[in-house]
Amino acid sequence: MPQPRPRPSPLIGRERELAELRGLLADEHRLVTVTGPGGVGKSRLASELGGILVPLAEARSRADIEAATSRALDMRSASVSSIARRVSGGKLTLVFDDAEHLAAELGELAGAIAAELERGHLVVTSRVSLGVDGETRLELRPLAERAAMDLFIARAVVADSYLDVEAALDDIRAIALRLDCLPLAIELAAARSSVLGPAELRLRLEEGLGVLPAGGRHHDVRASIEWSLSQLDDDERDFLAELSVFRAGFSEDAAVEVTSAGERAPALLASLADKSLLGTRESTQQLALLSAIREVAGTHLGDADLVRERHARHYAEQARAIEKLRRRSGLERALSSIRTHYDDMRFAFGWATEHEPELAVDLLLGLDPLLSANAIGKRRQLSDELLAALPIDHARRPVVVRIAGECLELQGDSKAAEELYLQAFEATDMSEPSLLAGRLHINLANTCSYRSDYQGALEHYGSASRIFEALEHLEYQSLAHTNTASILRKLGQVGQAQTHYQQALELAEKLGDWMRIALTLGFGAELFTAAGDYARARTALEQSRQVRAMFDRKHLRFVLQHFDAGEIERFEGNYAAAEQLYRETLEQAEELGYGMGMGGAHFALGAVLATTDRLPEARYHLERSIELLSSSTWAWLALARAYLALLQGAAGDGEACRQSIAAARRVAEVSNIATGALEVALPVAEALADGTRPIVAQPADDPEARFAGLLAELMVAGGSPPV
Repeated sequence: MPQPRPRPSPLIGRERELAELRGLLADEHRLVTVTGPGGVGKSRLASELGGILVPLAEARSRADIEAATSRALDMRSASVSSIARRVSGGKLTLVFDDAEHLAAELGELAGAIAAELERGHLVVTSRVSLGVDGETRLELRPLAERAAMDLFIARAVVADSYLDVEAALDDIRAIALRLDCLPLAIELAAARSSVLGPAELRLRLEEGLGVLPAGGRHHDVRASIEWSLSQLDDDERDFLAELSVFRAGFSEDAAVEVTSAGERAPALLASLADKSLLGTRESTQQLALLSAIREVAGTHLGDADLVRERHARHYAEQARAIEKLRRRSGLERALSSIRTHYDDMRFAFGWATEHEPELAVDLLLGLDPLLSANAIGKRRQLSDELLAALPIDHARRPVVVRIAGECLELQGDSKAAEELYLQAFEATDMSEPSLLAGRLHINLANTCSYRSDYQGALEHYGSASRIFEALEHLEYQSLAHTNTASILRKLGQVGQAQTHYQQALELAEKLGDWMRIALTLGFGAELFTAAGDYARARTALEQSRQVRAMFDRKHLRFVLQHFDAGEIERFEGNYAAAEQLYRETLEQAEELGYGMGMGGAHFALGAVLATTDRLPEARYHLERSIELLSSSTWAWLALARAYLALLQGAAGDGEACRQSIAAARRVAEVSNIATGALEVALPVAEALADGTRPIVAQPADDPEARFAGLLAELMVAGGSPPV
């Protein structure tokens, strides 16, 4: 009697699939085919059954299959009936391994055997199903991310027992994702990591699969895929090569538009899916190629420029559709669509920037809502690349100049940003309502606000509001009302500010845009904090958090909501809670490259640490804030210099204190900043620098000014924290 083959090393990450396979056999499914792409672990899964192996990699005909079966069962010859009797009599599981190149021949034989089985089972591993009656198909997908990491770690520590797994986790995760969590690729990468180390291996994999060890079809990812391609006909192979231009998931319509297959595309897609060369993304149900298949298939692409052009045109149209979706349904729906198409839009942008900048403008506008929310550095890089490619007199250049200006503003250089906004403003026809005109008014209003030109800001916000109303753009109308409320609050017109805030919230609710609702509620918290109504501020923040929980997304404005929560705690004297919230703000702002958020967080951290007698750390954060905001016109810059002057004066460093006072006044004068906090802090700092005992003013209404008074009193008393 033949003996079951010995099992290899422990199976990792396939508990669910193994249970499903065993369940099918227990339910009397006599013929089960495990399908999936090369390297996904079909043979390894089947081996866990402990069945009798019939290796078919070298078989070329039905006669070869029968001969291999005879050897496996230790029989002189093998007919359908004799095989069925042997399997039934021994209650055996017969595993036909690597059957894809003989699917038709094995289908005939296995189908006939299964029909005669009373007990026992046939299991087939193949990249294609057999397509016979009585067959049950179990499709094997790549591993889950955590399982792929576990597999890498298990194999890597065998190759390198000194591997610091904890330190390498980020690299291991990136390697697993780069290899689409394909078990064969993961195992080969783990073996290679003993030479290169995970960090170097991660970098090398960005250049392609060539870094992985080579071997035969079952020990070489590239060879395995090339073998699959060799089994395709010319139309299938050419079609797959053209599909390699897609970076992520795609639809059937996209395949029709981008490839040369035309009306043949649906049938070719179905054929590639049957051969396990094309799958679907579980999250979006879009069609998708594994990155390894895409890389190898791409080497067979003929006229790459023609396919790239069709690809760029298709995704430029997607980008235009995203703006229409945003106007109709709001920011969150638009962001969801961008995330679906991001990789392909980004890839198309690279080609279009070099070959057809007009398309690149559409693509940048399509990407921009996501980039502006959480990828400021990437946004600036793309806008700079496109500005370098666009002729100076190109009609759409102002669109890109405006985006470049926003990048500078958010990174902390509001002066340079305003120059770009004005440049775009002068080159734009402002007589007709347009999104560009409205957005430029918003941008210029913001820069007016930074230097306390509140009347100028109100005029620009008013113009923006009228434009967006004419365009029936509810989201931007809501934004204009929110920003108008911010200016009115600074002018002390709290009632009018709250009216505009309520209008902003109603517009967001009318649109049904949950992200805009959350952002507006967050601003409400800022508005109520400035008015000293901390209970309502907390309520608005909590409502915003509840709405945000509906979509766990990063957005730089949500970073500032951490900051706003910290402000509530700071102004109420809850310094430990404030410190924690500011540190969270700083961490998230650093992750997003959000210079404004980093500068504000450092300022607030410095302020709150000074009240708890941690003066060296407080000075560090204030100095870091000044460094980050040095090119801005924000009030934070003047306040950071004023609070630093208080610390320097309390420490007896009169010269440094005077320099900080002069710098604070210079910023306030240039930017037209007039705040109660400066009026409180600077006279006290001057007295400390001169060695005289000052009188600290006690303002009643402004929370920041009241805090400045508290900080000044502490510095006069020698820096001791309050009891």
